[in-house]
Amino acid sequence: MYGLTIAAVAALAVVFLGVPAEADGSPAVIVSERYGQSCRGSVDGFPVLVLRGTHRERGEAHGFLGAREIVKTCDAMALTVNVMFGESGETAGWDHAKTLMARFEFPARFEAELDGMLEGIHKALPAPADRMLKATGREIGLDDLKMLQCGDTLELMRCSQFSAWGSFTPDGSTIIGRNWDYPPIFPHDTYCAFAVDPAEEGLQRTLDALWFGMIGAGMACLNEEQVYVSGNDAGSEDPSLVEHPTPGALAMRMVGETTSASDPLAAIESIVDQKTALALLYHIVVPAADGNGSQAFVFEHAPGATAPFAERVRSAPATRLEALVVTNDPLIGGRPGAEVCERFATIEAALDDPEAKGNLNFEGAHSILAAVAAPGPGTTTQYSAVIFPAMKEIFVAVGSGPGKPAVNERSVHLQWDVLFGLE
Repeated sequence: MYGLTIAAVAALAVVFLGVPAEADGSPAVIVSERYGQSCRGSVDGFPVLVLRGTHRERGEAHGFLGAREIVKTCDAMALTVNVMFGESGETAGWDHAKTLMARFEFPARFEAELDGMLEGIHKALPAPADRMLKATGREIGLDDLKMLQCGDTLELMRCSQFSAWGSFTPDGSTIIGRNWDYPPIFPHDTYCAFAVDPAEEGLQRTLDALWFGMIGAGMACLNEEQVYVSGNDAGSEDPSLVEHPTPGALAMRMVGETTSASDPLAAIESIVDQKTALALLYHIVVPAADGNGSQAFVFEHAPGATAPFAERVRSAPATRLEALVVTNDPLIGGRPGAEVCERFATIEAALDDPEAKGNLNFEGAHSILAAVAAPGPGTTTQYSAVIFPAMKEIFVAVGSGPGKPAVNERSVHLQWDVLFGLE
């Protein structure tokens, strides 16, 4: 589909995929179970956890309400790691990986949340056989849950994103498109949306979608100040350049919970820069509000970087001041031989199509994401999302299996006010 105009791709999307009914309506949320202040429900069949309370309380509710899925998520990742890195003796992939986890710094708040999660799993699954991991032949434990939070360290994200506003959209509001491309390490049936309402002072509510058992963030994280943040892989790095790094997904959660629309880069600078080990491109978007225009940035994080923080941030180019594209190419620094990937060029071409001006709505954004989706069984677009930050709405789709990209699946409409309004 590379090279097609936005109008042509949109037409194909309508013919073959259908426009989701949720784009024009408000799907009902069905609550199936409650635990303390938290609850589990679904939106058009898409699982949702609304987690309230302290770190430990949220962790316990997460563990209880999603126990079987958490075990399955963890086991799937462990089985894959075993195959990737050896699966016998003391060098068995998963067990060996857990020994390497000691280099990571887990903030105490996340230790408490995972302790609570394990307790919740034990309450929901009192029979030890139900807590067994095939990958290890043992019950799921705290180290397994901690290792699950480090999945992004495999550096396999090959994602595509863009944000656009002003003359691109019908009403000038901000729209974001996001594909999350990854090998089939995680199951295609334990995904979940998380509406997180922390009791701790100073932490904002967030809405995101990941897998049961994950307490980090970053697929398409929105906070209550309407700030969006997520990340794409930016290539290899020397992991020794940052001592005792915070796992990337946990750092992303802290950023999501503390980023202010009035100073959208401060949290990234204080929490991520030289405190995480991954080379990532962080996409931060603040929609227009109170007379201020939309803002979008990419922070190009490279462990060991010595240039001032501001020099590693880019915004919309002068040739396209109301849109920003992010794939997997660090663009700052002018490295000899560096080339923008084909996905980047495809998104740029779609945005530069005259028909895109003033018409970039859900269907248009979806068509761009379809044009750059990863369709192979080795790397598949597992999540695809269109985000309207000012409305606090996410349309999210999930791939149904390896080689079945999310852009071919039905999108589900996640609405902030509806989810956080659940009792």
